[in-house]
Amino acid sequence: MLRQNDYLYASARIRAMEAGLIGREKLERMLEQRTAAEAMAQVGAADAATPAAREAWFTARLEAAYREILAMLPAPDAVRFLQYPYDCNNIKAALKCAARGIDCASMLVGCSTLPAEAYPDMAERRDYSALPSHMAAAAAEAWAAFARTSDPQQIDLILDRACYVDMREAARTVFTAELVRTKIDLTNLMIFLRVLRMGLTPANRAMLDAALLPGGDVPIERFCEALEGGETSLRGALTGTVCAEIFTRFDGEEEPTLAALECACDDAWMRRVQAAKSVSFGEAVPVAYLCAWEYAVKNMRIICAGKDAGLPGETIRERMRECYA
Repeated sequence: MLRQNDYLYASARIRAMEAGLIGREKLERMLEQRTAAEAMAQVGAADAATPAAREAWFTARLEAAYREILAMLPAPDAVRFLQYPYDCNNIKAALKCAARGIDCASMLVGCSTLPAEAYPDMAERRDYSALPSHMAAAAAEAWAAFARTSDPQQIDLILDRACYVDMREAARTVFTAELVRTKIDLTNLMIFLRVLRMGLTPANRAMLDAALLPGGDVPIERFCEALEGGETSLRGALTGTVCAEIFTRFDGEEEPTLAALECACDDAWMRRVQAAKSVSFGEAVPVAYLCAWEYAVKNMRIICAGKDAGLPGETIRERMRECYA
């Protein structure tokens, strides 16, 4: 098993590469521009003038970041847990497209552990053995559930749950394990709030039971105990957890929108990632670098979508996420 000092060389290189991250200063320059095309020119992508071209640029930049990091690591296992959501996205897309008889190529992302072309082949052959173990079993289960119900949501629920189990098992350090547990807690919070606001019908209760993820620091029972009391009860039930700081952000305000709550959850997770800034070397450094690029891409998408919609800069800024750099 590798030790943290086996990452000395990679950590030194990544620290130098961090100067090229798209952080607060560059995002602010994008925000100051009149159009999305002008904003993209601020990051050297003047040719990405259309929404399709921009999306291709975002995807290519994120894929390049993963390739760069994987090429310099002594072992790829350090960042595998970050790749598993892309595996999950890709196999879900492949299964749904197989069910409809359409091509899924445009829905696949190359940051996964396998080449993009592997996922449609898996779905066609019903052989998922190349996937991480829990997702492999879940893919077969998801296809069977869809065959019984014709409900594509079954594919999402079953595979998302398995993805987080694989992520927990792949997170090998204190830092990465905390990131995964925090992600589970914040995801559960958003699932719970969405269901509450849709109304506690029998169908929604059943969906909640299927969607909540095990393995976080906040036991699922704490969410469920607050079910009848609504959001006020939920705040009390989650005191002392990472979820509590989400509500604190909106103290004294009217009921926040789900979009605002999701933004707060993203910011809370990034604050955990930022702990890597005080680490000299080790697995935390490449993990944080990739998270930084994921959030940079998310923020650039938010800026460009806001420019396309003609939103004022302050409204766009409110929707942006915390930056690593």
